[in-house]
This record gives sequence, structure tokens and C-alpha cells, in this order.
Amino acid sequence: MNNEQLLVIVGVPILWNTLLYMAFAANMNKRFEDSSRAINQRFDDFVRTVDSRFAEFTGFMDRRFQAAEATWRAELHRVEEVLDARLKHLEDR
Repeated sequence: MNNEQLLVIVGVPILWNTLLYMAFAANMNKRFEDSSRAINQRFDDFVRTVDSRFAEFTGFMDRRFQAAEATWRAELHRVEEVLDARLKHLEDR
């Protein structure tokens, strides 16, 4: 067996495996890109859903706090009137 035969016997399978590996890697890269796009889309949809729910909840809580603030202002105004009346009563004595 001479050197040329040895190079063909060893080189052809190496080249063949290299070509198959490159084809496989390109196919897998395409699959990963497709799946990553799908995953990114699902994640973006999830984030949008969470953001919209949080915005709804924030609006709800803002309305609740405004209502509570109005109630507290009314109650504190009533307390202030009662204290003023008592103080006036004490001053009149």
C-alpha cells in the first residue's frame, strides 16, 4: 500500500464526515433559530399579558386609594369640626 492509497482510505471518510457534520450543524442551527423565535414570541406575549394585568391592577389600586383618601378627608373634617365645637364650648365656659 502506497501513500496515495492511504490518503484516499483515510481522507475520503474524513471529508465525508466533515460534510455531513456541516450539513447537520446548519440544519440544527436553523431549527434552533426557529424554535428560539417561537420561544421569544411566547415570552413577549407573556410579558405583554403580565404588563396589561399589572396596569389594570395599578389602575384599580389607584382608584381604591383615591376613594380611601376621600373617605379619610371626610372623616378627618368631621373630627376637626367636633374638636372645634368642643374647644369653642370650653372657651365659652
